[in-house]
Amino acid sequence: MSNIKWNSFKEKYKDAVGLISTVSSTLPKKLAFDIDGKRLPTPYSLFKQWAKKKLKNDWSSIKVQGGFIICISDKSDENIINMNFDIFQKTVETTACKKTKQMDYNDSHYGKLAKQLGYNINTLAKK
Repeated sequence: MSNIKWNSFKEKYKDAVGLISTVSSTLPKKLAFDIDGKRLPTPYSLFKQWAKKKLKNDWSSIKVQGGFIICISDKSDENIINMNFDIFQKTVETTACKKTKQMDYNDSHYGKLAKQLGYNINTLAKK
């Protein structure tokens, strides 16, 4: 659905849940392009592409040191994310979100997710 700018989202959804993920900020140089010559996104940008296709409600995300945080406005989107990337249910308060949970999306998920989104990286995707 809608990817809203961070500050606007935080003003509108004061009790949003944040999901934090640890991913690399760049790709290894040898992985700049897929087999068809399409430029490959960073792990964070790849996740954002997935979120734009799958999430049904407003959300926002921001890069942080060592990864990113996505804030979601509705429990149904948390369920969608949890079906694809496990969410650890322990909630902690962070400066980004009062309710923050760890999401199991990391660099090892890149190949499979990129393939799902139409990138031709057969040699990277785990079957």
